[in-house]
Amino acid sequence: MAMSKPQPISVYVVALTCAALHGAVAIVVVPILAIILCSSAPANLYIDRIMLFAVAAPAITAAFGFIAGGLMAAGYNVFAKEQRRVSVMVSEPPQVQVESLGSVA
Repeated sequence: MAMSKPQPISVYVVALTCAALHGAVAIVVVPILAIILCSSAPANLYIDRIMLFAVAAPAITAAFGFIAGGLMAAGYNVFAKEQRRVSVMVSEPPQVQVESLGSVA
């Protein structure tokens, strides 16, 4: 289905928004996962690496969100440009209504 009036969007704004959302979710989720992981017995050997990951994860996910949001917005703009021009025009012939003058019995 074609969009009615597609307009291009700012790639930079979408990328920043996605980076902020990814970073915010990582700030909430990663420490919880790190605590759960550190509570298991085999992970006690790698607590320093797990905590380093918990500190670095928001920056890593924000970078991923920036790249993914930029690619998503650029892809949208490519398709929005294609939707604005008419590629195929289809016109159907008018249908004629035939009314009967009586019953054929």
